[in-house]
Amino acid sequence: MSSNAKLIQDSMEQLVERVEDLTPLVYDRFFKLHPEALPMFGVDIGDVTKRKMLNGIIMAVMDQAEGRSDDSRTFFWASDHVAYDTTFAMYRTMFSVLLETLEECLGDDWNSAVHDAWKWEFDRMINPVKEAYAKTSHVTPRETPPTAPK
Repeated sequence: MSSNAKLIQDSMEQLVERVEDLTPLVYDRFFKLHPEALPMFGVDIGDVTKRKMLNGIIMAVMDQAEGRSDDSRTFFWASDHVAYDTTFAMYRTMFSVLLETLEECLGDDWNSAVHDAWKWEFDRMINPVKEAYAKTSHVTPRETPPTAPK
């Protein structure tokens, strides 16, 4: 296991002991910076969609740090989100907000090595995200599924 993977895994284990649900902490910050993203989640009862997406980001970071993922997976993930009107700026914001929230939640257990591990992995992810947006920005956004008749 790489040193980044170990630091990230340890920080997540510490986080689980302290925070019941990271989702509202992250998304409250995110939506303050990107209120236009709120309608993208539709009716998200119990934050199920937000939680799934946040867990996906964290797992992508861990998979990358552990060598189980590469740029092509991140490229695909970002390309898929282009069709939902997710902007490149939203990725940068999400990574930044997640980093800030983790730091706040971990308090004294957050140090420069943990910060650098997370930031390194986010920085590695941003290049294939940028490439995905450069290559797929012409994609027509997906239409909202029709509402079932009442």
